[in-house]
Amino acid sequence: MIGIIWGATAAHLLTVSLGLLILYPLRVRLSAMERWAAAAACGLPAVTGLAHLLSAAGLFRRGVLQLLVAVSTIAAVWLYRRSAFGRRAPGEGLSFLPVVFMWAWIAFVAAGPDLTPPGEDAALASAHRFVSRFEAAPWSIGAVWAVPYAIGRHSAAALFHSSLLLPAAAPLGRFGWLAMLLFISHPGLMALGSRAGSAAAFVLSLLVAAGAAALALLHKEWRLTAVAILSAVAAVLAWPGPLDVFPGFVFLKSPYWLVPFLAAFAGWLVTPVKPAAFALAAFAVLTGAPPVTEHLASVQPKAAELEGLVEARFLDVLPPAAVVLTDIPMPGAWTPRRLAPHPEWLDEARRVAAAQWGQRRIQFPSSRIVEVKPSGFIGEAILSSGGQEIPRRPNWRVWPPGAFDGLPFTGSEGPIRIDTGEELAAGELRIIGTEGEPWTPPSGLRRNVVLEWRRRGITHVLVRDPQLVEEFSFHAEYWGVDPLGERNTARLYALR
Repeated sequence: MIGIIWGATAAHLLTVSLGLLILYPLRVRLSAMERWAAAAACGLPAVTGLAHLLSAAGLFRRGVLQLLVAVSTIAAVWLYRRSAFGRRAPGEGLSFLPVVFMWAWIAFVAAGPDLTPPGEDAALASAHRFVSRFEAAPWSIGAVWAVPYAIGRHSAAALFHSSLLLPAAAPLGRFGWLAMLLFISHPGLMALGSRAGSAAAFVLSLLVAAGAAALALLHKEWRLTAVAILSAVAAVLAWPGPLDVFPGFVFLKSPYWLVPFLAAFAGWLVTPVKPAAFALAAFAVLTGAPPVTEHLASVQPKAAELEGLVEARFLDVLPPAAVVLTDIPMPGAWTPRRLAPHPEWLDEARRVAAAQWGQRRIQFPSSRIVEVKPSGFIGEAILSSGGQEIPRRPNWRVWPPGAFDGLPFTGSEGPIRIDTGEELAAGELRIIGTEGEPWTPPSGLRRNVVLEWRRRGITHVLVRDPQLVEEFSFHAEYWGVDPLGERNTARLYALR
């Protein structure tokens, strides 16, 4: 738990301190809370650039990151010790107290085991691949997420993501305490804030970009355009992709990025009418409470969220260079091992295990193009003429490609089309697949599947499918696999 909290805190300090160092020479006039939000938004692209510099120098390591956090924080405090950063707008600090209490609920969930669902975990997965040295540093918010990930792993990234809701709420104090409370208690944002997506970073960056641009136009303070531009860059880096609108009783259904602007307008409109303001605040807090939020924001059931977590942790026993083929869905950031990109490759083993193979022979006339539309799975297509097989040549244009690679267990459904580029004599097309007269695969077909997987870089298989578990357990020698263990009914095998 300490590592998670420190990882999130360190990432927040690094982001804000770098943003403050960027803002210092601009000398923009902002309140303390507005400067906090602007620094956080401007610091996101700065941390992205820093991650790339450290990666290029081979210095992206936990110790170096923590040293940079200390140096940048001390430098920012020293520069701003007598500046306007310490000034607060009247009542600003007091109005922020209810927001802190609301965010504490979010932080409690975010600090637990990471439950970021697939589809929202792109930033976390890219950070995982970078920190695990699978890929280079990403040009996205994932480079920022790599800082808390390297220090405190998955949950630290989720907690850091939720911490960005605080500086996002802070500048709304310009429109009153109600605006901040309406923002932080929105059910959709509370659900997103407890995950390591990038929606909170996007909302923060978009709000600061729009606010800085508006202040620059209203007060003719053109130095704020630099803040707007940097924040817009951060918004581009943090774009979370299309997400559904979220239900909430205050704003009905609204896109997550629109919430701060709606909160600002509602707070400015209602705050002067104190009874209405207090009633709306109470209503927002009640509908934003976590038990209610789970229903309003359509949070996945806990069992579905935890699926794959135990199996992912089991993969820690494998060597760092392992590549795992599995039929168990799990976010790539849950395990420090690389997952194969195509789980459907397991279908190749299923076809061989089922031993349902057939052979069809179709005569074709003299032609340059041979095209037939057989049903079922097509594993291999062989042309012959005069009783002799016609070897495939490089200039042939064929479909499906997997039916012409010499591996009966690869292929697809659909028509067969062969364009040889020259006139062929009349002959025969032999189709090996799941239909036709019974065909017995040559001995060693099971072994050929595993050898093909090894050629693609697969080193281990983790399966729960009863058919494959039975095959790999009782016919291990034929396949060439070694059982390594079992977790939660899933079996792990090493490929020889």
